[in-house]
Amino acid sequence: ETIKGTKNAKQDDFISKEEFRIFCVYVIIYAAMFDAFSKIDGGGAGRDAGDDKRIEEAEFLKGYAGVSRHGFLALDNIDSKKDAKEVFKKMDDNGGGIVLMDEWCEFIKKAEIAANTEVGKLLSAEAEFDLEKAAAMKAAAEGGGPKPKAPPTEPNSFGMRVGKGKKGASKDYFNFASCFEPLCAETPEGEKLREDGFLQADPNGNGL
Repeated sequence: ETIKGTKNAKQDDFISKEEFRIFCVYVIIYAAMFDAFSKIDGGGAGRDAGDDKRIEEAEFLKGYAGVSRHGFLALDNIDSKKDAKEVFKKMDDNGGGIVLMDEWCEFIKKAEIAANTEVGKLLSAEAEFDLEKAAAMKAAAEGGGPKPKAPPTEPNSFGMRVGKGKKGASKDYFNFASCFEPLCAETPEGEKLREDGFLQADPNGNGL
């Protein structure tokens, strides 16, 4: 049902107060995916003239080692260029010879869910909103998935481990994530921050 006063907005097009924490968590997770994608696309961190919003196989083979500490198993378990070629083929689900951002995110997401990591548990909750998609995720997870290596760094408040340095995320990522990280904590302080943050994000006070 369309919400009164809008052209075609539905109830699920908005974030409720109860969903605000998981929204902040997803912002951090998907920002890390984007940071890793951007680091390979064009051969450098961030967005610049060399980026074309897609990753070719040659770019991936050149840059895969530089994103191994972004906190995702799919990127952490590539030990050789042979492995990298296989991973690229799996990412490129339509066989187009390039990997777009949506393919990149979906591949990483499936790997986390398959391995039942802390991040995967959070992302599987997202998949549950679409029963057909959830079934596909479950099928992809059968037989297990890649196993985590030794943790590269301490986890954040929801169990994600993102490293720094050559193989880790950019300074821009950490600056961005630091704005949302306190809102993700399941503590009285985190709850209070979410309460205040949601009120600021909901100026009309309708709870969405």
